[in-house]
Amino acid sequence: MERKAEQVGLAGSVGASVAPRPAKIGPILPRGGGPTKRDEQNGGKYAHNNNDLQAGFASLERSGAYILAFAPAELKADGAYHALKVSLVGGGKGFSVQARHGYFAPKGDEPVGTSPAGGSDDPAERAQHDQIQQQILSKVDVTQLPVDLTSSVAQQPDQTQVLTVSTHVDTKALQFRREAERNLNTITFVVAVFDGKDKLVGAQQRHVSINAVDAQLAELSARGLDMAFAFKLGAGTYRVRAVVTDSVQRLVGAKSESVTVP
Repeated sequence: MERKAEQVGLAGSVGASVAPRPAKIGPILPRGGGPTKRDEQNGGKYAHNNNDLQAGFASLERSGAYILAFAPAELKADGAYHALKVSLVGGGKGFSVQARHGYFAPKGDEPVGTSPAGGSDDPAERAQHDQIQQQILSKVDVTQLPVDLTSSVAQQPDQTQVLTVSTHVDTKALQFRREAERNLNTITFVVAVFDGKDKLVGAQQRHVSINAVDAQLAELSARGLDMAFAFKLGAGTYRVRAVVTDSVQRLVGAKSESVTVP
């Protein structure tokens, strides 16, 4: 059965961002390779054709970006896939859109956005999905991959409040899968926000695919990884939960933090 994409015209999307188009993207993956499709389908960024590690990570930063979101109306909790299409009114000259191609509706109390990409039945991906699901609902911090959280609240021109959650992961414990003299790993970030009654109000997931030569590993270990998430929230006290996993060892980092939106 053909599914029509849900149209979102500059009102937002699930995990979408709109930013001025950069003159150059300094990537971290090798020429002519890399798992681009899955990253882009989930709103991620694929960096390629350049081995400048520092510039590649810098391209993931959210400075100058506008984070948009929407809440689907009358969404059935049946686990069905919903395609999305995000477009800019008037063509959006000088801007680019980075957004996931769709999302899975939750099943029961399952947080939106933590299902395996593309609905894969791969046992390893399913195991990682279940691991993330368990940690998102937990309140216990995990330090296999140390995670730091920094939160800030900014008032928008329309008087709404946007909570920005910045995550930093210490990558010294990471190991890599070797392939053609490259070091491979995929880091999955998930941030969820719960209200004062512990009800999930929003969740976002992003991936960073690492494909580095040996000489780049020391810099990666020293810098760690950073990822930012934004949530439009009403006034109140919230619990922010960040979970990070890797695809090689299945290490987990998880941390919770209380945030008040005035």
